[in-house]
Amino acid sequence: FIASRSAAGTHVFDARCPHKGNVIPESGIAGDEIHCPFHDWKFSAGHGGCIAGGKSPLQRVLHRMENGRLFVQL
Repeated sequence: FIASRSAAGTHVFDARCPHKGNVIPESGIAGDEIHCPFHDWKFSAGHGGCIAGGKSPLQRVLHRMENGRLFVQL
């Protein structure tokens, strides 16, 4: 999973790139962008939409925050 936090809240996405299914490494998260180093696709950390390289967004993951802890629904 990839999780990011902004003023709008917490966002959680499947870490697999929709292009070829490669797992995006933690090092691919920088500021408000998520970068898949395998084929150079870039995504918004806020909404998961593809902003460079392709058109498919990251898949959102249902989650909740409880007492400062993040829980994801599998």
